[in-house]
Amino acid sequence: GGATCLLQVSSLRDGCRGVLGDVKTSSLQLGELLENDLLGPLSLNVHVNGELSSEHSDAEVSGEILRLGINGYDYDSLRMKGHLVNREFNGLIEARDRNLRFDFRGLLDLNDEQRPRYDFALDLEEANLAALGVNRRDSVSVLAARIAARAVGRTLDDLNGIIFVRD
Repeated sequence: GGATCLLQVSSLRDGCRGVLGDVKTSSLQLGELLENDLLGPLSLNVHVNGELSSEHSDAEVSGEILRLGINGYDYDSLRMKGHLVNREFNGLIEARDRNLRFDFRGLLDLNDEQRPRYDFALDLEEANLAALGVNRRDSVSVLAARIAARAVGRTLDDLNGIIFVRD
């Protein structure tokens, strides 16, 4: 696989760089690159407009993941558009994979590893857990739900907030 980056990088202030442009990958072997056997090939087209430094990132991102291998399954037709600040994403993610369809709108803040913050709405139209390799014991394992969450916490035991699940 390979990657193409067409980026304009400019000096802003105190070691901060402005970044504007496009990143494209074609069957990039993400698992080999990150030394993670669960990850497979990655093909994507992403547009980035933001600022980067060794300690901070702040960018508007939009694009499409054409292929992402995870745990032996190749996901496709994933789109995203949002604001990424360090390990916080606020925006929209859509999946139109044949075995996973959802719309996610909201915030995932993973900056504090002990107290991650969630504020989102998820319309999970369908997740075929057997086909995705999540549930290998049952060949017919399909999930659908509408979830709204406004909570803080890393585990169910320390979760503080409100989560609504319906359908």
